[in-house]
Amino acid sequence: MGRTIAVGRAFDPGKGLTDLVLLPGEEIPPARAGLTVYQPETLDSALVALRLTFAKHAAIATLGGATVAGEHPWREAIERRLIEFLEDLGNCPQDSLEGAVNAIRNGASIAEGYNSAGLAGALAGKAAICIGAGPSATPEALAKIREIQGTHYIFACDAMVEACAKAGIIPHFVTMLERVPEMIPLVEHADPASTFIAMPVVDPRCAAKFTRTVWYWGGDDLYTWLHPGIAQSACGRSSGTLSVGAALAAGCNPVYLVGHDLAYGPDRAGHSTAAHFDAADGQRKKDEAATDGYYEGEQWTVAGYSGQPVLTNGAWSLMRGDIELMVADCPDRRVISAQDGMGAAISGVISGPLPEPGGEKVSARPTIMPVPVLDPRGRLPSIRDDISRIMAVANRAQTLLYRPETKLNEIAAALAIGAIVSAENRPLFRYVTRTIATSLSLRLHLRAEGAHNAAELQRECLALQASTYIGLCHRMILELFK
Repeated sequence: MGRTIAVGRAFDPGKGLTDLVLLPGEEIPPARAGLTVYQPETLDSALVALRLTFAKHAAIATLGGATVAGEHPWREAIERRLIEFLEDLGNCPQDSLEGAVNAIRNGASIAEGYNSAGLAGALAGKAAICIGAGPSATPEALAKIREIQGTHYIFACDAMVEACAKAGIIPHFVTMLERVPEMIPLVEHADPASTFIAMPVVDPRCAAKFTRTVWYWGGDDLYTWLHPGIAQSACGRSSGTLSVGAALAAGCNPVYLVGHDLAYGPDRAGHSTAAHFDAADGQRKKDEAATDGYYEGEQWTVAGYSGQPVLTNGAWSLMRGDIELMVADCPDRRVISAQDGMGAAISGVISGPLPEPGGEKVSARPTIMPVPVLDPRGRLPSIRDDISRIMAVANRAQTLLYRPETKLNEIAAALAIGAIVSAENRPLFRYVTRTIATSLSLRLHLRAEGAHNAAELQRECLALQASTYIGLCHRMILELFK
């Protein structure tokens, strides 16, 4: 007998909104009516069903607020796989390639050695204020921060740079993690004296606005390739969460949060009225269209610092979880939501006011010791060689795929990126190609709708995988060797 797995959006009086329900029996209680119900015979078939349910980028918001309800023998395996789904749904191969190319183009700056290894503990015991772009970052709040900026290190997310400048605030640090060129206008008016804290994937023209960039090592294979000796640090999923992660990594204590509401404010405002989003509006609209309501489509209430429920969404729930993990990793720190009672309650973060003026001055340009890193551009010759190998294997696969004597499993093994490229560049190409097989398989499953047998499906998937490899290689050649 199959095990019942219900997937969708339902209201469970005991647990609130629920996205995924695991039940040992066959009956779906009335409170969970309206769910899509599967009765798979095996765990593998259950995972395929769930993968098709959470198939699009928009599912990030759904999974971000998901609850897995009910005891079930498969629960642990399914929860683990759902985390992998979140990672797979993030960036497409073109996004990853853009990030890798940017990291290589940032090579000269990366080789200066200012990175998260040198940032770690550099501001131990110093107070910090992290400015996000939420509704609580009002002009009044920024005016208070201006009065105390000399005694606190200011970490401002990219969208608040212009607002800080207008308020008379020069952030000590500006944070950014997005790779797209639409981010450039956000730092157009940044003070060059601010230290830029950014992921290596950001557009080099953003880093060029600053006289010093601290490159922040995240958790992908790309950072293993850049320098495996630097510990990967928590950054979260936005420039706002990065501001919190960087302050905690630097050893700051206490850390005050302003503009980290992660909930809608008065009049359903999603962001600070002072935040600079107009310049990036084209990218923002593109993102919202691509995610089918990533911000607006999935909404529910959570506990707020005001004592009343506040409305949030899947994206902000993910970011709230990011901050909660960062805070949990620093149990010796005080993290304070100084947002006048606004925003969603963050576990481990207490509510309180901003401090009064006065206290010990902090350095306008704090000392951060460089940690040497090789310029990744030095590996361009070996990257070119690996590109040639990938194209040769992919072209051969395309030639052999439709011959009747071809063994598809052998082609699949040959197209495994780790078997093609050099050990030196394996993490780089793993990063660039990480979503190809998953996204292509999904596309084929959704298109086939049962019309293909297993061999036909595998053949099509491998053909698309090979052609995608070739397309990515052509783009790498244009971007890196033109």
